[in-house]
This record gives sequence, structure tokens and C-alpha cells, in this order.
Amino acid sequence: MTTEPASPSTTYSLLWALLGGAALGAAVVALTTPRTGQEVRAGLKNSIKRLRTREEAMDDLADELIEAMFI
Repeated sequence: MTTEPASPSTTYSLLWALLGGAALGAAVVALTTPRTGQEVRAGLKNSIKRLRTREEAMDDLADELIEAMFI
């Protein structure tokens, strides 16, 4: 018995549904948390800074790996 792989459109639909659900869940948490708006915004800013730092580190690591593979 063979199974066919999921089509790209199905895969993308599932990915978008998961991302949309995560965003909706984050919005619900942000709106129902017992914090002030200023505290929520400060927390979001800190989270974005951490994500950018991680993204930069991952980008640097990917560059190093690519260089190592082709040199």
C-alpha cells in the first residue's frame, strides 16, 4: 500500500492555519492578561528584541555552515 504525499497547497493551508491559530491564541492571551497595556507592550518589545537577536544568530550560523560546505 502506498500513500501519496500531501499536495503543496494542503501543506501551506495547514501551515497558515497553525500560524493563524497561534496568532489568535496570542491575541486572546494579550487581551485577557491582568497587566496594563504599557506592561503588555513592554513585554512584546522585549520578545521582539529576543527574536531578532536569535534570528541574527541563526543567520550567522547558516552563513558559516554554507561557507564550510562550499570551501
